[in-house]
Amino acid sequence: MAFQAPRVTGHKILDFLFDVTGSGQQVVIAAVPDETIRVMSYSLIVDGATTVTWKDGETAITGAMPFAINGGISVPFSPVGWFETSVGAALTMTLGTTTVTVSGHGIYIRYV
Repeated sequence: MAFQAPRVTGHKILDFLFDVTGSGQQVVIAAVPDETIRVMSYSLIVDGATTVTWKDGETAITGAMPFAINGGISVPFSPVGWFETSVGAALTMTLGTTTVTVSGHGIYIRYV
């Protein structure tokens, strides 16, 4: 997916928190009609071995990232963002087949 030119100026930077338990697809940021979600930074930690794939609704926008027990990642702020959803889509993550808890936070912008 190619990014549009960054349009951070004039957009409020928002934060998100998540604490999901399960496997399969999990909603991290709910869809907003007519808006795109662009993730500017995030951190997460898992309590069990799993994979995490960030998705634009149902479509993968990252590869499956494997994590060991108590593994995690912290991705610093990028002024152009790391990934984004399509217009009107939720930001979701798909976890591996074993039930785990994934907790984290990040910042994002929404734009039309």
